[in-house]
Amino acid sequence: MSRPPSGGPRGWLDRTVGAIAVITGNGAIVRLQTAYLALFGATAMVLVAQAVVAFTEAGAGGVAVLTLAQMLPTLVIVPLVAALGQRIERRWLLLAALLACLAGTAGTTLLLAADGPFIGLLALAAVLAVGAGVGWSVITAMLPDLAHDPEELVGANVAATAAEAVGGLVGPLLASLMLVVGGPAAVCLVATVALTGAVASASGVRPPPVAVAARLGRTGGRARALAGEVSEGMRILLSQPGTRLIAIGATVQTFVRGALGVLIVVFAFDVLAVGDEGVGWLTAAIGLGGLAGSAMTAAVMIGRPLGPVFGLSLACWGLPLVLLAPVPSMPAAILALTVAGIANAFLDVSAFGLLQGSVPDRQRTAALGAIRSVVSLGMAAGGIGASLLLQVVEPTWALAIVGALLPLLVLLRRADWRRLDDGLLVPREQVAALRACPLFAPFTLAQLERLAAGSTTVRHPAGAAIITEGERGDAFYLLTEGTVQVTVAGRPVSTLGPGQGFGEIALLRGTPRTATVTATTPIVAFRVDAPTFIGAVSGSTVSRETAEATMRNYVHAPG
Repeated sequence: MSRPPSGGPRGWLDRTVGAIAVITGNGAIVRLQTAYLALFGATAMVLVAQAVVAFTEAGAGGVAVLTLAQMLPTLVIVPLVAALGQRIERRWLLLAALLACLAGTAGTTLLLAADGPFIGLLALAAVLAVGAGVGWSVITAMLPDLAHDPEELVGANVAATAAEAVGGLVGPLLASLMLVVGGPAAVCLVATVALTGAVASASGVRPPPVAVAARLGRTGGRARALAGEVSEGMRILLSQPGTRLIAIGATVQTFVRGALGVLIVVFAFDVLAVGDEGVGWLTAAIGLGGLAGSAMTAAVMIGRPLGPVFGLSLACWGLPLVLLAPVPSMPAAILALTVAGIANAFLDVSAFGLLQGSVPDRQRTAALGAIRSVVSLGMAAGGIGASLLLQVVEPTWALAIVGALLPLLVLLRRADWRRLDDGLLVPREQVAALRACPLFAPFTLAQLERLAAGSTTVRHPAGAAIITEGERGDAFYLLTEGTVQVTVAGRPVSTLGPGQGFGEIALLRGTPRTATVTATTPIVAFRVDAPTFIGAVSGSTVSRETAEATMRNYVHAPG
């Protein structure tokens, strides 16, 4: 089991350096996160430009309508498209999502340059939002296919949060500059260039191949199958206590985030009187906090339970907004939003890790599409709620009321956050045990998860024959406790201990057992069934070569 590094500045630095090494040492993760950085930064830029245009056209109500145009199609379409992750390779789905974002942003550039109708802006905002939602779902689902252990996955999620933070900081700041220099159309033009880079970077990501479901049949069957897969993603979220609580937390947090999208614009214009540029500065403060938070997450979270962090970060997201209400100044607003951004970094890393670890790989893209739908619902409801709230209370009071929702949720469910880690499919101890076996050393975390799904823990007393020479092979065994003796034709060949396995020869060659393995002490082992083992090892060149070397050693062993 991994143990958190020592405390103090040195421990903090060691953790951060270790996380950076994890991120930069995996080229596929670097390319994927580069694409995500460009996607998030471009999206943040366009959101600022769209919000300014919407407010100019129709005030706070226009911003709320824009939020609806972005979120309602996402609510419906993203789960439907994300469900295709079970039917086609995820990298192709990611490229299609990025190309949709590119088309939406390029179209918005042309529309604004030609002073086109507001309804056209809403339609293109919907295209961009759907593409970004699918892209987020696929990128989050792909990370376990690229990471090799829980620590590397946390490091990858830290990188995703850092990419989001940098994009959320640089995007709005660049948008503020471009609004002054060239207006909203210039903002969208720069975003179009960034998205072109995202497509180029993502095209180089090639995760290990995984089996995809059979192609859909005729039109009627295709529609029913897709509907079933979409509902399956939502069912997964709601059927497990842990994922259901994550979905609840995400819904309330994104309600607050959606409301904040409206409130920031109103705050900038009507309370602080800082105009267009102020919208960019306030939005960038969240990105600045996210960047600072992402630098902290590696030092705090690697090797630690994620559930308590998720609950605490929810509370810290809303509390600064409550505290801002009595002191509505630009410095206080930037400080409050920066703290919210720091909390957002911890929220994202913990939520991503919990969802990735709690949902089986085959269902992961659909489930993440469903959570994106939940997020979109929260954002849309937040935009509407903020607009309605502003009709009855002042903007400062509206901010305090909205911000108080998250601390209240955390208090109401305060006993549940610690139990979220209990829902992980593969405990850290099991990952470490599987990784210790040379056959499984090259596996990604998603491959280990599929291996663990086909394994059970077995116990045998001393003297028990676990496998017998000449019988049919039906499983591979990996020792976690105790020792066994291997004999061929009654003659001792070797003694095996924790971290070592046996039984692979009969499975890979399709022959009877070539040796007898007897427990010399009480033993505990993972028993991996034959179909799971063969599918896992056959799909890895390194594992296959390791297995062949092991079998050659047995063939040349005495007796």
